[in-house]
Amino acid sequence: MLFIDLLAIHMVRGVKTSTIISYHPESTWCQTSAKRLHKLMMLVGGSVYWQHIFTKTEDPTFLFLTILWYALYAWDESFESLYKHVSVLVCNVLVRVASDIADITYSGIRSTA
Repeated sequence: MLFIDLLAIHMVRGVKTSTIISYHPESTWCQTSAKRLHKLMMLVGGSVYWQHIFTKTEDPTFLFLTILWYALYAWDESFESLYKHVSVLVCNVLVRVASDIADITYSGIRSTA
């Protein structure tokens, strides 16, 4: 099932520091909470791939990119779920149309005989 997940992020960059602000609205739906996003970012920091990138640069943009990666990954999962659902619907339509064509053909053969 697909859920609406609003995630707004903003990066404030300064000369010596940078701050990433994320907005997580209150909702009863299964949305990404601030705690969940924090946990995901901690897991990313433990990743060998991202850890290598973080040690090579002091640019906070890479942390911002990990948040964007999370959002893009969620879009990918959503499209996969949507594709599966649409595929089932199309399959049902094709089976129904094939059944209707078979009925028409059979009744046409019966009426001419």
